Amino acid sequence: MVVRTVSGALHTPQTGRRPSAKVTVRWTEPATGPRTTAVRVPTGTRPGETVHVWLDAAGRSVHPPPDDFAVRQHAVTMGVCATGASAAVVVLGHGLVRQAAMRRRLAEWDRAWAATEPAWTGRGV
Repeated sequence: MVVRTVSGALHTPQTGRRPSAKVTVRWTEPATGPRTTAVRVPTGTRPGETVHVWLDAAGRSVHPPPDDFAVRQHAVTMGVCATGASAAVVVLGHGLVRQAAMRRRLAEWDRAWAATEPAWTGRGV
Protein backbone atom coordinates (compact mmCIF):
# COMPACT_ATOMS: atom_id res chain seq x y z
CA MET A 1 0.00 0.00 0.00
CA VAL A 2 1.29 3.47 -0.86
CA VAL A 3 2.04 5.48 2.28
CA ARG A 4 3.21 8.80 0.81
CA THR A 5 4.69 10.43 -2.27
CA VAL A 6 8.42 11.11 -2.04
CA SER A 7 9.08 12.92 -5.34
CA GLY A 8 7.17 14.29 -8.29
CA ALA A 9 6.86 12.79 -11.75
CA LEU A 10 9.99 11.73 -13.55
CA HIS A 11 9.53 11.73 -17.31
CA THR A 12 11.92 9.51 -19.28
CA PRO A 13 11.17 9.91 -23.01
CA GLN A 14 14.42 8.19 -24.07
CA THR A 15 13.52 4.87 -22.44
CA GLY A 16 9.93 4.74 -23.66
CA ARG A 17 8.65 4.09 -20.15
CA ARG A 18 5.67 5.80 -18.64
CA PRO A 19 6.29 8.75 -16.31
CA SER A 20 6.72 7.60 -12.72
CA ALA A 21 6.82 9.04 -9.23
CA LYS A 22 8.78 7.85 -6.22
CA VAL A 23 6.57 6.81 -3.30
CA THR A 24 6.98 5.07 0.02
CA VAL A 25 5.15 1.76 0.27
CA ARG A 26 4.44 -0.44 3.28
CA TRP A 27 3.67 -4.14 3.51
CA THR A 28 3.75 -6.85 6.12
CA GLU A 29 5.86 -9.97 5.87
CA PRO A 30 4.84 -12.97 7.99
CA ALA A 31 8.37 -13.57 9.33
CA THR A 32 9.66 -10.03 9.84
CA GLY A 33 6.56 -7.87 10.26
CA PRO A 34 5.91 -4.49 8.63
CA ARG A 35 8.43 -3.15 6.10
CA THR A 36 8.69 0.04 4.06
CA THR A 37 10.72 1.12 1.07
CA ALA A 38 10.74 3.79 -1.63
CA VAL A 39 9.79 2.61 -5.13
CA ARG A 40 8.76 4.09 -8.46
CA VAL A 41 5.10 3.71 -9.44
CA PRO A 42 3.06 5.15 -12.32
CA THR A 43 2.35 8.87 -11.96
CA GLY A 44 -1.00 9.51 -10.35
CA THR A 45 -0.80 6.71 -7.78
CA ARG A 46 -2.21 8.12 -4.54
CA PRO A 47 -1.56 7.30 -0.88
CA GLY A 48 -3.72 4.38 0.21
CA GLU A 49 -3.70 2.65 -3.18
CA THR A 50 -2.40 -0.90 -3.48
CA VAL A 51 0.54 -1.45 -5.83
CA HIS A 52 2.61 -4.49 -6.77
CA VAL A 53 6.24 -4.21 -5.67
CA TRP A 54 9.03 -6.51 -6.89
CA LEU A 55 12.12 -6.84 -4.69
CA ASP A 56 15.41 -8.65 -5.17
CA ALA A 57 17.13 -10.82 -2.54
CA ALA A 58 18.69 -7.75 -0.93
CA GLY A 59 15.30 -6.03 -0.59
CA ARG A 60 15.89 -3.45 -3.35
CA SER A 61 13.09 -2.50 -5.72
CA VAL A 62 13.43 -4.05 -9.19
CA HIS A 63 11.40 -4.07 -12.39
CA PRO A 64 8.70 -6.74 -12.61
CA PRO A 65 9.48 -9.86 -14.62
CA PRO A 66 8.52 -9.77 -18.30
CA ASP A 67 5.03 -10.90 -19.24
CA ASP A 68 4.24 -13.74 -21.67
CA PHE A 69 4.04 -11.39 -24.67
CA ALA A 70 7.52 -9.96 -24.00
CA VAL A 71 9.00 -13.44 -23.59
CA ARG A 72 7.43 -14.63 -26.87
CA GLN A 73 8.51 -11.48 -28.67
CA HIS A 74 12.08 -11.95 -27.44
CA ALA A 75 12.06 -15.63 -28.49
CA VAL A 76 10.77 -14.78 -31.97
CA THR A 77 13.31 -11.98 -32.36
CA MET A 78 16.19 -14.23 -31.33
CA GLY A 79 14.93 -16.97 -33.66
CA VAL A 80 14.79 -14.57 -36.60
CA CYS A 81 18.28 -13.26 -35.80
CA ALA A 82 19.69 -16.80 -35.49
CA THR A 83 18.08 -17.79 -38.79
CA GLY A 84 19.46 -14.70 -40.51
CA ALA A 85 22.94 -15.29 -39.09
CA SER A 86 22.86 -18.94 -40.19
CA ALA A 87 21.80 -17.94 -43.68
CA ALA A 88 24.56 -15.31 -43.81
CA VAL A 89 27.18 -17.91 -42.80
CA VAL A 90 25.96 -20.30 -45.51
CA VAL A 91 25.96 -17.59 -48.19
CA LEU A 92 29.39 -16.31 -47.13
CA GLY A 93 30.82 -19.84 -47.07
CA HIS A 94 29.36 -20.54 -50.51
CA GLY A 95 30.93 -17.35 -51.85
CA LEU A 96 34.36 -18.20 -50.43
CA VAL A 97 34.30 -21.75 -51.79
CA ARG A 98 33.11 -20.51 -55.18
CA GLN A 99 35.87 -17.88 -55.31
CA ALA A 100 38.56 -20.45 -54.43
CA ALA A 101 37.20 -22.87 -57.06
CA MET A 102 37.11 -20.12 -59.68
CA ARG A 103 40.74 -19.13 -58.99
CA ARG A 104 41.84 -22.74 -59.27
CA ARG A 105 39.87 -23.22 -62.49
CA LEU A 106 41.35 -20.05 -64.04
CA ALA A 107 44.88 -21.17 -63.07
CA GLU A 108 44.24 -24.54 -64.78
CA TRP A 109 42.98 -22.76 -67.88
CA ASP A 110 46.07 -20.51 -67.93
CA ARG A 111 48.34 -23.58 -67.76
CA ALA A 112 46.36 -25.36 -70.48
CA TRP A 113 46.42 -22.28 -72.72
CA ALA A 114 50.15 -21.84 -72.16
CA ALA A 115 50.64 -25.40 -73.44
CA THR A 116 48.14 -25.07 -76.35
CA GLU A 117 48.68 -21.47 -77.48
CA PRO A 118 51.99 -21.93 -79.36
CA ALA A 119 50.54 -24.71 -81.53
CA TRP A 120 47.23 -22.94 -81.96
CA THR A 121 48.57 -19.58 -83.06
CA GLY A 122 51.71 -20.77 -84.78
CA ARG A 123 53.95 -18.64 -82.56
CA GLY A 124 57.02 -20.20 -81.06
CA VAL A 125 56.71 -23.44 -83.01
